[in-house]
Formats: sequence, structure tokens, C-alpha cells
Amino acid sequence: MKEKKLANRIDQTEKDEWIKLLSTCGADPKFFNDVLDPKETLKFVDLSKSSRTEKVKFLEDALKTVRPSEFSKDEIVNSIGALANDRKILRQMNASAIEAAACDVCSKSSSIEKSDMRKFAEVVMEQPSFRNVSAFDTTTFACMGCMMSYMKKSSFENIPDASLQSAITAGNVKDMKISSKRMGKKVLDNAKSAFGKPNGDFSDAELRKMKGALGSLEPEDIDKIPDASFTLDVLKDFEEAFSSEDNPKKSLKSKIVDKVKKQAGGIAKLIENGLGKELSPADLEDAPLSSFPDLTGENGESTIKCNRKQARVLMKKIKSTLGDINGTDSNFTLKRLVNMKPLLSGLEDSDIKKIEQDGTFSDKLHTIAKAPDMSREQLKTLADMFKSYSKIESTDEASFSASMDSTTVDNMAPQILGMMSKAMLKKFGTANCEAVVQRLAEVDNKKLTRDELKEKFEFVKECKSKTSGTLTSDDLLEAGNVLCGIDSAAPDRMDADAFEKMAPNLQKCNLDPTTRKKIATNIVSKMSLTDTSTITSSGFMVLGNFLTELGDSQLASMDKETVSDVTDKIMESVKDSEETRKERKKSAVSKEAESSEEETFKQGKKRLAEFVIGVKESLGGQQASGRRRRSTCKFISPDSTVLCVDRQLRSSRLPEGCCQDKNEVPITDYLEYHLLS
Repeated sequence: MKEKKLANRIDQTEKDEWIKLLSTCGADPKFFNDVLDPKETLKFVDLSKSSRTEKVKFLEDALKTVRPSEFSKDEIVNSIGALANDRKILRQMNASAIEAAACDVCSKSSSIEKSDMRKFAEVVMEQPSFRNVSAFDTTTFACMGCMMSYMKKSSFENIPDASLQSAITAGNVKDMKISSKRMGKKVLDNAKSAFGKPNGDFSDAELRKMKGALGSLEPEDIDKIPDASFTLDVLKDFEEAFSSEDNPKKSLKSKIVDKVKKQAGGIAKLIENGLGKELSPADLEDAPLSSFPDLTGENGESTIKCNRKQARVLMKKIKSTLGDINGTDSNFTLKRLVNMKPLLSGLEDSDIKKIEQDGTFSDKLHTIAKAPDMSREQLKTLADMFKSYSKIESTDEASFSASMDSTTVDNMAPQILGMMSKAMLKKFGTANCEAVVQRLAEVDNKKLTRDELKEKFEFVKECKSKTSGTLTSDDLLEAGNVLCGIDSAAPDRMDADAFEKMAPNLQKCNLDPTTRKKIATNIVSKMSLTDTSTITSSGFMVLGNFLTELGDSQLASMDKETVSDVTDKIMESVKDSEETRKERKKSAVSKEAESSEEETFKQGKKRLAEFVIGVKESLGGQQASGRRRRSTCKFISPDSTVLCVDRQLRSSRLPEGCCQDKNEVPITDYLEYHLLS
């Protein structure tokens, strides 16, 4: 292919196919260097499907031959997810190209990360056509309404009411995703005027046009909205508004649920929506069977969305209709279990053990194990039942592997395989080991102990004949979720490309301190990041929360503007690791060793938070240009989980213990929402 390109023998039809493939599948853009030059990739390929690190690295390489001022509107739109990580580059681009790109970026806002949109919007608002908010009109909102919520609050308040009202009636604020109380109040007040509803009794159509501001409503606003306005579509809009916020108002969600559940058919509307998870078990117990769409799975797959507690209540209703599971009944057929999949986590352990052992018994076990929100205890029961039914423990490898094929393995539940020992997995035979690896790659690693994960990773290496030698990105990619079973020796065997591709996945794992240190050390040495002052955005994304393993002098020499631009990505990486630790505790797979290691991680997080805050404040001081800066009262709690902040900025003194006004927010929220500008 490279030779064809050099000889100019690649026709446009062939290029178009490659462009379509890259835009649709999201492969690493550099794989197509032999077909497309950087300028062609930027102009024609939508990079939104490529991984964050891949597209940022591609952009850094492309900028060696393409000047920022040469970027067209389409090139900005295609690479927005990478460009937003370097506002210096964005500010070097042609103003007319930035302005023209704003409209198209908004049309793709659903596929762009909120933090990237925030940073791009900041630069857009600096452009000539968008600086004067008092001149905003309906056309402005139609073009870039999705970015309005990222304006400074003081600027947003200067938007003319007439312009905002026209935008509201035209539906141009529905993508704004406003969470600020002040901004939300301005939208709500103008919506009342725009729709002629001074009392706030909006119709469903009017609420849908206000979609972006729904999350900023107050509980008392809900009382004024007629019951009939809470259609299924409106409830979906509310749920979308809540899911886009990191800290949605619980009081608002509760108010909506309380109002809707009292309506005829209200329970049914809620249970098919994410808001249904706010219903109490008592609400579900009191509701008649007719409130739930095809609860018994007779006619099709269930559309109910519920958590495990709710599933238990619903399963009781199902058993009261179909009868208890007793081992000989024919009501809980494979077809019915498939249709009831969202509810299967409500099965009691005793129910699972009584599933009828007919010709579809094995398929039943795997179907239940694939259900959402299953507990580790339930999964262990299912795994033990499969081991007993298949006689895997008492059968030799030759006989067991002969009874298996790749199609059979493909239909197995990853969690059941994940709870088998390496010795058992080997009994599937060498002919099936690739199929077993593919299933293990999809396992929920937060429900496996660290020892179980390590054993699965060892199995993958043995299956792939990789017990020694270099570990490449392709090798580790095939490991999938069992990559979190990586041992402390593996980082020394990984090459630079493996770190570049797989470090973002490793950042989500709960690894022991030795392995974390090994990964950080190898990233720095193998990716030529020893001089930390030269680390670019892509380098920071590879390091992610492994930055906590670097020394103070290494952190201090980093480029402050680059750190500032990628703060959101760094702290998101920290959040991912915290979420993993939290889920492992919830699943009861976290052992005492992991608990003691958590303190080390917390201290690292605190140190990283202090470093990033210092960078932000340093840049803030430089940008103030002699203006008096208001100080922030802050205190990082001893357990490193809470940063106390005086949001009114009343005092420059650090309080004793914690902020006296109790304004406590998670560190990551503070960094992302209070220090990103």
C-alpha cells in the first residue's frame, strides 16, 4: 500500500473506502498513513470513534507538517476531540474557521465529551462574532446553542431576553445542558414569557424545547407542571439531563418520581426509564401486575430498567403468577429467562439452585449469568452448578475438550469462565483456548478477586504463547478486562506501543503499588518522557493516574499550560480508578491487602490534586495581569476524598479541620468544574 501511495496509484474510490472504514470503526489513524497523508485524514476522516490517546497523538504528529492557521472548518470539526486538549493550538487557528466550525460541532455534540466541549466553547466565545453576547440572536443560538451553558455566568445573564425567548420557542436551547442555578433560572423565566405560561404550567412539547435546562429546575417548579406533561419522552429528557450531570439534584428526581408514580400508568412509565430506579421496593410491591410491561416475559424481551433490590420485588411478583421455581416446573423456560434478563438478578440463591435440569439447562445457567447487576454470590452459585453439570472437575482434558467447540464456548457467560481455575480452563483444550480468551476478555473484573484475575491473565499469556518475550499492544488488547490481572513483571516486557495503547485501560485497574510504580517507570523510560518538561497532551493521557507515582521534581518541571489543558482527563483517570475500588468493595472481592493499599492511592491522589491546584492557581495569577485575585479557602481532608471550598471566596485563611461553611465537594469535581477556566 505504501508503494502504491508513493507511486500515486491509489485511486479516489479506494481512498474513500479507507476513509469510511476509519470514520466508522475508529481505528488508530496512523494505521492509514500509507493511504492518507495527515492533511487528507484531517479533512475527510471523522476521528470521534478513535480512542482519545490515538487521536491526540495523531494530531500532535500532524501538526509537525500542518500549521494550525491552515486548518479548515471541516478539519477542526473532525479533530475536535483532540484539539480541545490544547487551547494554545486552537487560539492559533483562523477565526473564521473556528466560527464556522462552531455550528457543525454543536450538531455533533452528543459524541463529544463534555470537558472537550467546555474548552472548545471557551475559545469560540473569544472569536469576533461571539464576543458581544448582547448581539446574540436566534441565528446565533441555532448555530451554537449547545455551547451557551459553558459561558461565564455573568456573560450569559447579558444575553437579551428577546433573543433567548426566540431561541427557546425555536427549540435551540435543548442541547445546552445547563446545570447552573442562575443560568437555569434565566432560561425558566424566559420560557414562561416565551410560551405565555407565567405560572410555569408547561406542556410536554414546551418541556421538550427546554430539554437542556430541565436539570436546573427546582422541586417546586415540578408542582406547577400538569401531570399530562410528563410523557415518556419528557421523562427520557429528564433522565438524559440527569445523566449528563455529575451531581444531579436528588430532591428534583424524587419530586418527579413522586408526582408521576401517582398517575394512572405512572409506574409503567417510570420503570421503562432510568428514573424508575428511584422507585422504592414498597412502590413496586403495591403496584398491580398490570403496571409492568410483560413482566413474565411471555411475548418479548423486557424493557424494564431496575436495580437488584427492585428486581427481587419484581421476581416475587413473577413467581406469584407463574409459581415458585421447584426444579420440575416448565414455566421458567430458556425463552422466558432470556426475555426476563433485566430482572434475573432478583432470583434468590435457592431459586437458582432449583432451575429445571432439562436439555437447555446449561444455556439457562449462562443466560442468567449474563444478566445485569448479578452479585458475586449469584455468579459463584451459577459457576459451581455449571462445573457440577459439565463434570469438568472429574473429566480429563482430552475427553472434556472433545465435547467442546468454539461455538459452544462463544455462547458461554464470561463470568462463569472467570470463576474457573486455570487448570479447568486448560481442559477446554488448545483448539478452544482462543475462544475462551475472547470470552474472558469480556468478564466483569470488578467481581473477580485479584488472585482470580492474575490466574486468568496467566492463562491468556499461556494460550497466546507469551509467557516470555515482548508483550505488544495486540497481545494485551486480546486480554481485555483480565488485563487488570497483570503482574509486576509484565511492565518490564511491554514495549512503548503497548503502553501508548493500553495504559488508559490499566488506569482503570486496581493494581498493587509495586505494579503501579513499575508501569509509571516504564512509561517514562520507554516513551522517552524522562524530560518531563516536554511531555505533551498524549503523554499525559498515557500516564493518567500513574502520575501519582512520579517524584515531586518530575511534576514540578512539567509544562503548566499543558497540564492545565489536560486536567480534566487526568482527574477523570483518578475517578475511574476510584470507581473500580468502590465497585470491588461493593462486590466483596477486595481483600485486606487492597484496603491497606488504598491509603497509598489516596495519598498519591492528594499529592496530585495539590499539584494540579498549584498549576491552576499559578496560571490564574499570570492571567490576572495585575488585577486583584480573589482567594479560595480550601482544605484537603486527611482521607484525601474531600476538598473543602469556600465557594463565596470570603476568606483567604485556611480553616482548621475543614471549611467552616461546610461547602464540601469531591476533589475531582472541584478540579473539573471550578478550576478549568
